[in-house]
Amino acid sequence: KVTVNKNTKLNDKFIHLNSTPARQTYHIETDDLDAVRQGVSDYQRHALVPHEAYQAIYASGKRDEIFAGYKTHVVSGGQVLRDF
Repeated sequence: KVTVNKNTKLNDKFIHLNSTPARQTYHIETDDLDAVRQGVSDYQRHALVPHEAYQAIYASGKRDEIFAGYKTHVVSGGQVLRDF
């Protein structure tokens, strides 16, 4: 047996790894309650809106109010148009 490092041992043609499973650490922003509830470090909000509905909302002047905090995607003619 030859020790490669403290976690790996080489025995003939086989490598024996330490039995401790790998761990990953993630930062969760505790100031963002939605992120804490979801157990994630980041998230995005998206709104998928039919073209006719988006036009009506835009014409009403309430687009910014309704879609605040959302990336807006409009569906028109079977295509998704992004970032409005």
